[in-house]
Amino acid sequence: MKLYIIRHGDAVSKSTDLLRPLSEVGKVQSKKIGAFLNRLKIAPAIMMHSTKTRAEQTANIISEKIGYYGPVNVREELSPDYPIDIIAKEILESNEDTVIIGHLPFLSYLTSYLLSKKDGTSFCDFNEATVICLEKNNSNKKFYLVYSVSPDLLED
Repeated sequence: MKLYIIRHGDAVSKSTDLLRPLSEVGKVQSKKIGAFLNRLKIAPAIMMHSTKTRAEQTANIISEKIGYYGPVNVREELSPDYPIDIIAKEILESNEDTVIIGHLPFLSYLTSYLLSKKDGTSFCDFNEATVICLEKNNSNKKFYLVYSVSPDLLED
């Protein structure tokens, strides 16, 4: 099982728009990460994102780039300050490749927990539109880091 954990792209400030949609930079970042994932031919069975506009927009761009037309689950549990336990349990029980698009600090805590099994630990950070790919070893249920890619590392 591969897990693709993606932080939303750059968003406009609250003073510009309270909903904080993606900025033009955020749209470009999301397209670059989506194109990168398309080149890897990822084929998730599950995609989920938070209820925030910027996460939804990032998910839509990535879905289009990778050719994902399955259901997209909108999850309150992926909100920035939500406890990770519900999503972590689902991931640990799943064997299907999954894309999660959300926010800090939630993604940092979730990724750190999956790698270390220590709750409340945060040692992973994400720039906007960064993808971290983890792979679960089904025999021991442990996750391992496969890669971390920021759109800044990718060519236009």
